[in-house]
Amino acid sequence: MKVSCDVIRDLLPLYTDQAASADTVALVEEHLASCPACREELGRLGTALPAEPEGVEPLRRFKRRWRRRQVLIAVTAAVVTAAVAGGSS
Repeated sequence: MKVSCDVIRDLLPLYTDQAASADTVALVEEHLASCPACREELGRLGTALPAEPEGVEPLRRFKRRWRRRQVLIAVTAAVVTAAVAGGSS
């Protein structure tokens, strides 16, 4: 089956992330075997994407603080509820 380079280039990110199905992998590899332009694009994709985007660490710190606050609010709500329930009996 002949597939255009545009279709293969759309599939290359899935292929490089190993998120494509076995059929898609076979299709991409078959095309790459006979298309130097798409092999070159595959090479560029591998070096163009950073392993981790910039600015991730501040977001991780924020997420950790946010989770701690959520736990603190839940514990406080449980203690207040228990105190109110215990005081009304």
